[in-house]
Amino acid sequence: MQKQLPGEKIYKRLSSRFKKRYKGSIIAIDPKTGHYILGKDELAVALKAKREFPGTHFSVFRIGYPTVHKFRKKCR
Repeated sequence: MQKQLPGEKIYKRLSSRFKKRYKGSIIAIDPKTGHYILGKDELAVALKAKREFPGTHFSVFRIGYPTVHKFRKKCR
């Protein structure tokens, strides 16, 4: 069984509500409080989350997708 990421439970609860309207958007979640930041740009969301959740490790997801990024080329 795969270990659940911090914030994943909160993401699963929120994603059903956001999936249609915000599919493909980025969400950063503070797993301790459940507060979140939504946006289309990964860097902008990460920077805003860093400002709003200082000193906290936040979880980042792409709504409606299993991962935030997909690597297409083999790295050497």
